[in-house]
Amino acid sequence: MNRKYRIAAMVLVFLVAMAVAWKIGVAKLREETDRVSDDALSLGLGERWGGGLPAGYTAEIADDLASAGHLYARLMYQESVEDLLAKWDAPEAGETEGFAALTAAHAAADIPAAHRALLEDAAVEPDGDWLAFSAEQDGARLILLYDRADMVLYLAEAHP
Repeated sequence: MNRKYRIAAMVLVFLVAMAVAWKIGVAKLREETDRVSDDALSLGLGERWGGGLPAGYTAEIADDLASAGHLYARLMYQESVEDLLAKWDAPEAGETEGFAALTAAHAAADIPAAHRALLEDAAVEPDGDWLAFSAEQDGARLILLYDRADMVLYLAEAHP
């Protein structure tokens, strides 16, 4: 085989390999984005905090962000979403206490009775088997606690 054909064959092999790698990358990205919920709660968190919620939940929500600066949600999953929470750690005392403080402040605000009833059941006692994530920015605070055994994600958010 002469030199021009070898170079052309190598370029062709390189282009095919790049096309295959690109398709695999797109498929992985699509798989990950398909696992993120596109409902209003998740999209709102994405706008405020830069990340959404794993898809596949039913939710009980006390959304009082506009009126009282607080949001509470209990998300029940049918399948574990633990693999999507790989960067989360076991809850620290500050996160557990912070979650309780956020839900207590929310319950103390002027909110609808249905939201207050939901917050009455908001007391959680995470152990080392739970996962937690918290963030703060510009006086706002977000705490998420995930109960791996029951596949329930608890969310408390407050804005000044």
